[in-house]
Amino acid sequence: MQYLTLISVLIAIIGLAFAATGIKRLIQRQFIKAAGLQFSGLFFLVLASSTFLLASNLYTYQRLVYEQAVAEISFQQVSKQRYRATINALDSSFQQSVELNGDEWQLDAQVLTWRGVANLLGLDSNYRLHRISGRYVDITEEQVQPRSVYSLVKPLAYIEDDNFDLWQFAHEYQS
Repeated sequence: MQYLTLISVLIAIIGLAFAATGIKRLIQRQFIKAAGLQFSGLFFLVLASSTFLLASNLYTYQRLVYEQAVAEISFQQVSKQRYRATINALDSSFQQSVELNGDEWQLDAQVLTWRGVANLLGLDSNYRLHRISGRYVDITEEQVQPRSVYSLVKPLAYIEDDNFDLWQFAHEYQS
């Protein structure tokens, strides 16, 4: 995924070059050329920003290798049908402790599987631990007892408003 960041930097450099040339043409009073270069520069800078945001979102995923353990989870019983679970993701330094209600637990992951041109470009399947939840064996208890669900997705520290989710976008617009 680091190559996407490199690509976004290269696109930004191209955008800045167009913008600088546009300013030079503006100083030379070549207004039409200046406007065209400025719009081109703006286009490349927006494209660079979009590529960077895509790369940033992809960094929240880990490479998926077949038959690979993704996390170690340990449990301590707190009370009847209540457990403290400690999740250690194996591919990162991520660790989280939560309290789960129920007799069983479920770990959900989001998986990105690439097709077509993306496969040809060498993009591997990736996963991200999504959430952990407690479950009850008895259906009646499952319907009545309190649920416990916790997100395992780490927000990106350098993006304040991280509303774009690549998995949700791919899931919604898959072909």
